[in-house]
Amino acid sequence: GASGLTVMKELTSLGHKVMCFEESIRIGGVYTKSYDRTMLTTSSVLTAFSDYSQGTEDKPKFFTDEEYLDYLDGFASKFGLYDHVNFRTKVVKVTKCLVTNKWLVTVKTNA
Repeated sequence: GASGLTVMKELTSLGHKVMCFEESIRIGGVYTKSYDRTMLTTSSVLTAFSDYSQGTEDKPKFFTDEEYLDYLDGFASKFGLYDHVNFRTKVVKVTKCLVTNKWLVTVKTNA
């Protein structure tokens, strides 16, 4: 979803290696599973990211689910985030290795 995209953007801009697992076939979190004609309850002025504009700040609107998904898609494309997303991949377990102190992530592909 939106939070994951912003975290990926910030971490990659700092030079970190990022890997994202998305269970769906599309980015967008809960909005990929919303009811038909869902409308966001905050305007585009409050919902939009400060570093990604569609140039419509003078005409605030309430995004539909599809418009918001398109906005997130544009954000992901602009910042090269799709290169870090593994679609149809479900995280089934996350543990921390006591020896290496690294996180071990178990995933199921084609979820």
